[in-house]
Amino acid sequence: MGTLEIIDLDLSRYDRIQQRFDLVTESHNRLLKAGIETRNPAFNAISTRSTPSAWTSRR
Repeated sequence: MGTLEIIDLDLSRYDRIQQRFDLVTESHNRLLKAGIETRNPAFNAISTRSTPSAWTSRR
């Protein structure tokens, strides 16, 4: 008839991966902003969103 699968929802095993991703994202965001500190929330939001695509396009 049908099958039953048990899914492990314990996401703690992904914590190290998420921490690594967060560090890389922060590093790339600093690189993209070239060390320029800004108080403009719109610029910060745009640079945060564009960081992954900018980094990927360099490869």
